[in-house]
Amino acid sequence: MAAAGCRGRPGRGARGARAAGAGAGPGRGPGPGPGPGPGPGLAGAAVARGWELEALETLEANVDDMSPEVGAFVCERLLAAGARDAWLVPATMKKGRQAVVLGALCEPAGTPELLDVVFRETTTLGVRVQPCERVSLRRRVVEVDTSWGLVRVKVSGEGGGGGSGAAVTVKPEFEDCAALARASGAPLLEVTDEARRLAQALLRG
Repeated sequence: MAAAGCRGRPGRGARGARAAGAGAGPGRGPGPGPGPGPGPGLAGAAVARGWELEALETLEANVDDMSPEVGAFVCERLLAAGARDAWLVPATMKKGRQAVVLGALCEPAGTPELLDVVFRETTTLGVRVQPCERVSLRRRVVEVDTSWGLVRVKVSGEGGGGGSGAAVTVKPEFEDCAALARASGAPLLEVTDEARRLAQALLRG
C-alpha cells in the first residue's frame, strides 16, 4: 500500500448514413481557468489547425497491492464517475516492489469525485493532481445503416488544416457492432468492416 501525494492540477437511406452528433463534447477553449492555462503559441496553433484545446487535470497514484481485476474495476468506477480516461501502467517502486500507476483524466470540477473513488476503492494514501492541457483532433459521430442495423461511427481528423497532416480516421462503436453480431449471429468482424466501409463511403461523398 503506497502512493506519493502532492498538489500541483471526448435522413437514412438503404444502406445509407446520417449525422448523429458533432464535436467532442463541451470542450474548454483557451481562456481563464485552473492552472497556468495554455500558452499563446499552443492556443494559436490549435485555432490555426482546427484542434480542440481543453484545460483538464490528471490524477495519479502508485499502488503496490492491487490485482489486475481490481485495477480494471477501479478504472470502470472512475469512468462512471466522469473521468475522460482512466489507465493502469506497470511500475517498479523502491526495493523492487512491483506496482501500478493508476491514472485518470478529468475536468477540474470532477476531481473531488474521482478522488473519492480512488480513496474508497484502493489502499493508496495519496494522489498526485496536476493541471494539463489536452490537444485533440475534432471529431463527430455518424450513423451508418449496415445489413444488420444501425452503427455509430466516430470520425476524426476532418478539417485538421494548417499543415498538421492528420489522417482522417473512422472507428465503428464496438458496443453497437457487438450487439448486432450477438442478435444476428453474424461475425463481429463482418459487422465492423461493413460499418467502416459505409462510413468511408459517406466521407467520400
